[in-house]
Amino acid sequence: PRFPKDVLDHVRSSGIDALTWQPKPGIRQATVSVHANGYTVVAGRSLRMTEQRISLLGRQVLFSWAMALLAMAAVTLLLQMLEKRPEMGKLH
Repeated sequence: PRFPKDVLDHVRSSGIDALTWQPKPGIRQATVSVHANGYTVVAGRSLRMTEQRISLLGRQVLFSWAMALLAMAAVTLLLQMLEKRPEMGKLH
């Protein structure tokens, strides 16, 4: 696919533009366009690695949240068991 003409027109008037776009389904790119001396230069890179890192971070946060929840449940159960345990050394 061709780079969007509207973006190139905007770059010619403003001098610079940065955007993300999706040239094909499943492909996203981050680009910077600069216009100088009658030329427009567009540089970009795929967002695949960034999206994978964001996905990994989301899974890590979910795992950490679940482990914290389990730890709190374990401590709560342990404290309840300790409260119900008969005290040693008391004569009835």
